[in-house]
Amino acid sequence: LYLPTSWYSHRLNQKRVILPDKLYSPARNEQGHLRNVIGEILEVKQISQIVIVEGGSIDNTFQEAQILAAENSQLIQVMKQLGKGKFDAVK
Repeated sequence: LYLPTSWYSHRLNQKRVILPDKLYSPARNEQGHLRNVIGEILEVKQISQIVIVEGGSIDNTFQEAQILAAENSQLIQVMKQLGKGKFDAVK
């Protein structure tokens, strides 16, 4: 499942949203938001794995993602996107 970061905080807690157990989260220049977003996702008990796909950020998004993965190694993985665009990040 791909969800843009702006989608999370508004819709994750709606009762009709059905989420799979694995969530792919493209992240580009999200250093300042990533911890809060991932924190909200971790509250959804149906999600057993989060894959953060860093997409060529010019800030420290990749480093922040690695820190989050180290703090939650059972749930979070980090990948670097080789191509470009959101579709490439989740394929």
